[in-house]
Amino acid sequence: ELAVVENIQRSDVNALERAKGFKQLQEEFDLTHEEIAKKIGKSREYVSNSMRLLNLPEEVKLELSRGKITEGHARTIAGIKNPAAQKALFDEMIANNLSVRQVEQRAREVYVQGHKRKVAFDPEIKNIAQKLELFLGKKVQIKKSGVGGRLLVEFEDKKDLEGLANKILE
Repeated sequence: ELAVVENIQRSDVNALERAKGFKQLQEEFDLTHEEIAKKIGKSREYVSNSMRLLNLPEEVKLELSRGKITEGHARTIAGIKNPAAQKALFDEMIANNLSVRQVEQRAREVYVQGHKRKVAFDPEIKNIAQKLELFLGKKVQIKKSGVGGRLLVEFEDKKDLEGLANKILE
């Protein structure tokens, strides 16, 4: 048990290795999250949140272990219960190089007062956005709000805006 605790506390241990160590302490030594937390000098929440990383989709765990995403990114994704919503948020995060704060904001948009908004990761909306991006050659965001929403298209300057307008109006 002491060897596992010491291994978890090494500075070069990544978040997934640490979570696996916590799980090992839980399973092999029948320790609660609270007991593990006391042994390593962290909070119970820290242990619980770390262990949730083990339930992430394999693709997310792989990018976390490679260092392509941070533990903060992964913890935010792990806080979403729906695997499809986790994957959608992960894909959006990678495609748009979102910061942890931006990922947290998107996660909040998915869950309004603890209730999942079904429209947040609507595959049809995502598909429409991708089609618009291909057609316009620009980054497109569709933000749902109730039954309506907003369509955001990025442009660089006035000439670029005029080109977009001409494409749309053709």
